Amino acid sequence: MVEDLAERLIEWSDKQKGWQRDLLRRIAEGEIFDANSLREYAEFAVSDKYDSCQGWFIKPPASSAMNLQPLQLTHLTKIDTLAEPVKLKRIEHLEGANHLAPGTTLEFAAIGLNIVAGSNGSGKSGYTRIIKQIAASRAPGTVLPNVYEEPIEPSAVVTYSAGDAEHRSFTWTSSNCESNDELRRIRVFDTASAQNHLGRSSEVAYVPPALQIMSDYVSILNEISKLIEGWLAEEKASETDFSPLSQGPDDSVIGSLGTKPAVKLISELECPNPEQKKRVEELPALIFSLTQNDPAKLAVQASERSRRLILLKNTLEKVSQNITAQTLTKITNLLAERKKAQAKVDAAANILKNDPKMTAGTGNGTWRRLWEAARVHVAASMEDVELSSHLHSCPLCQQELNSEAKDRFDKFQTFLNAEAQDSLKQTEDELENAIVAIQNIVLPVKDEAESLTQFTGAYCIEISRSLEKTLNIYSSVREWLISRDDVIYSEIPSEVPSNESAWQEVYADVTEICSKLDQFSAEETASANKLRQTDSSADSIIKLKNELDSLTLKDNLFKSADELRGEHDRRLREKCLSAAQRETSTRSATSYNKELSRNYVDQVCDQFKKEANNLGIDRVPVALRFDKASKGVNYIRVELEDAPGHGVLDVLSEGEQRVSAIAGFFADLTESGDQSLLIFDDPVSSLDQVFRRKVARRLIREAAQRQVIVFTHDITFVQELYEQHELWSRNPQLVGEAEIVTPHYQHINRTNEGTGVPTESEHWYQVKLTSKIGSIRSRIAASRPIYKAHDETKYLHLAQDISGSIRECWEILVEEVLLAGVVTRFKRSVETQKLKDLIPVREEDIERVSSGMGVHSRFFRGHAAPADDQAAPPIPDELEELVKEIDDYRKEIIKRREAQQSARKKSRI
Repeated sequence: MVEDLAERLIEWSDKQKGWQRDLLRRIAEGEIFDANSLREYAEFAVSDKYDSCQGWFIKPPASSAMNLQPLQLTHLTKIDTLAEPVKLKRIEHLEGANHLAPGTTLEFAAIGLNIVAGSNGSGKSGYTRIIKQIAASRAPGTVLPNVYEEPIEPSAVVTYSAGDAEHRSFTWTSSNCESNDELRRIRVFDTASAQNHLGRSSEVAYVPPALQIMSDYVSILNEISKLIEGWLAEEKASETDFSPLSQGPDDSVIGSLGTKPAVKLISELECPNPEQKKRVEELPALIFSLTQNDPAKLAVQASERSRRLILLKNTLEKVSQNITAQTLTKITNLLAERKKAQAKVDAAANILKNDPKMTAGTGNGTWRRLWEAARVHVAASMEDVELSSHLHSCPLCQQELNSEAKDRFDKFQTFLNAEAQDSLKQTEDELENAIVAIQNIVLPVKDEAESLTQFTGAYCIEISRSLEKTLNIYSSVREWLISRDDVIYSEIPSEVPSNESAWQEVYADVTEICSKLDQFSAEETASANKLRQTDSSADSIIKLKNELDSLTLKDNLFKSADELRGEHDRRLREKCLSAAQRETSTRSATSYNKELSRNYVDQVCDQFKKEANNLGIDRVPVALRFDKASKGVNYIRVELEDAPGHGVLDVLSEGEQRVSAIAGFFADLTESGDQSLLIFDDPVSSLDQVFRRKVARRLIREAAQRQVIVFTHDITFVQELYEQHELWSRNPQLVGEAEIVTPHYQHINRTNEGTGVPTESEHWYQVKLTSKIGSIRSRIAASRPIYKAHDETKYLHLAQDISGSIRECWEILVEEVLLAGVVTRFKRSVETQKLKDLIPVREEDIERVSSGMGVHSRFFRGHAAPADDQAAPPIPDELEELVKEIDDYRKEIIKRREAQQSARKKSRI
């Protein structure tokens, strides 16, 4: 199936442009694209259009040549195998996250199941919230500081490995929630992500390499498109307005700009000859003399009013095309992007702030403008325009630079060349272009606007009022848009349309006004023609006026020939940029990605059914469906099979919702091949015992293939995990020759310092007896310094806890060793198959167990001692002897069992 996708991708790629095929290849090879790489593709796409365009006066220089190589099948095989699995070694909370204790640390086993248990409020969610910031989660959320204390920025250190590579550490802080690609391969499931799995469309978590290429391709195309869009906006902002020249009867030169005929027409422009210049001087007097009779005068006035109406209509149409709801959104988004980019630059400015000799404000906007002016000044006299070690004196004070000053200049240059700075400059340039384009829009000023409304009022009062309202709206929007002020943008003027519906009303008003202005102009033209027919002098005046306009236009065009050539080339560049931007459209790639994805997503949906059956919700009518594809990304949704119009969250019980979400979580991993860590935070919340057992079985099965971490407060579920692990380990068909690792158990608790602190003294009965004995010995060793320091109160508490733990070991020894685990307190089943391991219980066994239990009854908490029994707690050496006694007895029972089994085998022979 994956191979088929690859072949189909190659087939589609072969039909794309050369630069697009090369881009696909570089994505397939795993290349990381920086701003320069994106700009290189954008320049190449535009340059290609320049080359194919004809009729330049001055053709733009070609971009640097690119060695284009098309995508081939061999390139796809390079990313078919994912990197080695990511495993978590340790998470150390530094400070500030929720109520976690400063410096507390969790250590994880590299393989198999890790269990972190603790009661409610013990700190499990605090660890999970930190991990969700750097891993992949449907609901990453936020990590708050301790709300009951002075806020401290949350921070932690995560130690991890990828495959057999050495462990690496990643420092996380809440102010910089960035992660890395390796840690993003860890996936987290918790209550919040479960809700997102069911409540809305979710992005498919893993896609085969061929589909991932398409998704990345769409994303990069969008970035290239933004670059070209910025250049296009810059070209539009530099448009020359020739409307004052186009009032003559023949404006074919201006109308042809940007097309092939313009080259010939502009080349043929010539200066009016002396006779024509003399004629221009005589015509006004001739026209004046002929306008003394009424019909002729009225005809000229009617023609002038017609022309004025048309100019007003053209102005309105141009304004409505350039000031739109989309313009508003674009500039608002650019302001937001500028704010983000500025924040990154401020963060990068630490490279300067850490220098104790740096003055305040270095690196800010004012400083950058100063630096740019100095750079331009130096560039005028140096081939190397970079301010660096080639500079011998300061361009401002002209003082000689010593080595320290030159190093500082290099530091400045490094700061300014950083990607964050480049991103800010690009955003500021785009914003400037957008605002300049708005500034170039000519709107009637106040007095002129009043004059126009009075003028149109002579034709229709309603249109006059509508025109006044429309001009007021566009003037307010224009002034607001060019403000360049984030604060002003947060306060929208009342005249600015607040939504798409309000903008539609403005467009409707403009359309109606323009339609009426066309009608009024046609009526005035008809009136002028009628007057001309009744008076020969009126016809003569029109002809003379047209002649004057034509001669004036000819002179103006000749004087503006250079500007016309420049505007012609600018319009060609605008056309080429528009054509290049159309090539960056993602519609085709998204559509084909959707086509390629259907089979794969169907496979994910089929896997959901299998997971649902394994988890016991086959009776629940839920299914995973392909929902949509958008911008190269595929989305899936959990639906009710027989009632797709109803929300899953509104119909299913909490338990059914949780199991459905778990099924969706595992289905997301279909064919991923990535065995990186999975983390589950209280996965069985709201589940009954049947569902818990099935979820435990599924987690144990997954832990046989990868590292899995489960955070839970449910001790019964912990025991279920151990039982399912034991069942799994005893099944040779499932296990084969693989070694099944015992779950790694940790218990965390709340202390005076905070939550999330690992403890050995509570709820540790899930661990095997041998592990418990080893843990007690470690605790005894830790108590020795306290005993030697004569801290009797503290040692008493420790000795009591240790003594109680040893007593628990005697109880567990009876269950696990003496009675061979046939019947245990925390299992629901009686292990009848273990009856063969039972040995005869002797009188001495009863005495040894009773003695061991009795010794500790005097010391551990929970048994009140007689008033006259004030015996001191056992010292560390005595505790060691007590531990040795139970461990020796354990070994003795095992030897007796082995001897019994050997005797049985001999008797069978």
